[in-house]
This record gives sequence, structure tokens and C-alpha cells, in this order.
Amino acid sequence: MSANLSEETELAGFLRDVRDGRAPVEPFPGGGARALRNVTACTPDQAAELARISDRPPPGTVIHKHGSRSVVGRHVLTDGTPVVLKYYYPKNAVKRLSQSVLGSRCERSWLAALALCRLGLPVPPAMYVAEKRLLGGLWLDRALLATSEAPGITLTSWVHAHEADETRLGLMAARLRDLFSLMARHRVAHGDLKATNLIIDNDDSVRLVDLDAVTLLPTRARWNAARKRDRRIFLGNWKPGSPAKAAFSSVFDET
Repeated sequence: MSANLSEETELAGFLRDVRDGRAPVEPFPGGGARALRNVTACTPDQAAELARISDRPPPGTVIHKHGSRSVVGRHVLTDGTPVVLKYYYPKNAVKRLSQSVLGSRCERSWLAALALCRLGLPVPPAMYVAEKRLLGGLWLDRALLATSEAPGITLTSWVHAHEADETRLGLMAARLRDLFSLMARHRVAHGDLKATNLIIDNDDSVRLVDLDAVTLLPTRARWNAARKRDRRIFLGNWKPGSPAKAAFSSVFDET
């Protein structure tokens, strides 16, 4: 399965318009050396608040990940809206320069969120993106991506709670198969399909998070390799012989 030519052309045009500033993105005033863009999922008041905290996590942020290249946390805005904040810190001069020229991880994740929402794939909407660039834009200092929160628990936790329920596992497998089939239709690969990057809400709906490695509009060869990687990473979440491994073994089968 793959997206038809008109769908691919429309998506390519949308992504080009976003990069060129013609999509629903507006310049944020007062940015100086910082390229600030406000996505329509974000109100002006929310954008102003996010601009104030674009350098580092504010007090009250619950940190979920503190890695060498990024920090991820949950924060509640003044209006009560919960958001997920991901701060990116390129590690060295080569990364800072290359990401300035070729596009940063933050920008790629932002574009992926916009594109996947447009395709009807279940991802938290991107609210706000900010990049601090110095030396005339050639030096990426840091970046922030804010998205809506995906309520629920990880697929890892969901399986732990329901692994003894064969019927429930079968229903979840069907939902995952539908999701992965829709991704195949549009030739979208996630790139890091760990069970912790799949969020399950109260009605067992599935959402994808952590979109840094998403592949959009690949060549056929690149798509085949990316799809195989998604399958390998996803199935590697489950121990051989486990109920989850048995239930999920065919979720990548395309009919």
C-alpha cells in the first residue's frame, strides 16, 4: 500500500508552503536572532507564554527525560493547558552548523507533527516551535518544540495491565494494525517505534509521540528500509513467547 500521486503531491506542497511561511504559521514579533513561529493550534497568549520559557524548562515542569541532546517535560500553562515541552541542545559545532543548514531535529519533528495531523494520523498537535540561531542564523544554539499532551499511558504500561486478557490484546492488535496500515498508505515511518512512543488513552485509542525520526515522502528503497526498521523495533518490545508478542506479531501485515 502507498499514497497515491495526488496525495503525495498535496503533502509535498503543504510542507513546502510551511517551510516558505505560507501555511498557517505566522512570524512571532520581537524574536531578534531567534526564529519564532506560532502554529494555529496555539493561541496568542499561549505563544507569548511559551516564548518566555523557550530557553529552558520553567519551574514546575515535570521532567520525563533528561538526555545529553534534549530535555522533555510536562508543563501546565497559566490557562490550565497541559503541554509537552522538548528542548533541543545540539552537542557540538558540527551538529550546530549542519542542523542550521539542513534543518534541525526540532524543525523535523515540528514538520512531522503538522504533516501527520494533516494526513489524519493520531499525533498530538504541534503548538509552538522556537529556534535560537546566532551568527546570522548559521549557528543553532537551542530549540523548543511544544505540543499538546497526549493523555493516557504508554503501550508498555497498557500491556503490563492487560497482558492476561487475550480478547483485549486482540482488540489492541487490530487498532495497531489499522494505524500501521494507514502509515503504509501514506508511506510514513516513525523511526523509533518503541512501545513508550505509543500512548493509549482511556478508550484504548492509540497516539504516536516523539516524531524526531519520522520519514516523510521517501523513495521506495528508503521506505522499504524504514518500514522494516519500524517493524523490527516494534516487535522487539515484546519477549519471545509472551502473549503480547503473539498478539502483535501480525500488526505489520498488509492486506
